[in-house]
Amino acid sequence: MACNLIVPALIAGNSVVFKPSEETPLIAHAFCELLNEILPDDVLQIVHGDGETGKALVESAVDLVAFTGSMAAGKDIMSRASGGLKD
Repeated sequence: MACNLIVPALIAGNSVVFKPSEETPLIAHAFCELLNEILPDDVLQIVHGDGETGKALVESAVDLVAFTGSMAAGKDIMSRASGGLKD
């Protein structure tokens, strides 16, 4: 699922910070390592952590938040992101 969000963003010329589920950190890390073999430095970064890490990212100075997960978490993200008018 991350591939469907990350690859189009990269193709469009964006930098990406990926915070995967804490339940699947190893496959997410391997995915990023593979892509980073061909990408310029720091275009794709991975951040591991729990929901607090995700909340901090949503509230940071990012331009867009893409999310896959529960409806409750999605509503929380929408609420937090709306203050910065993120898409």
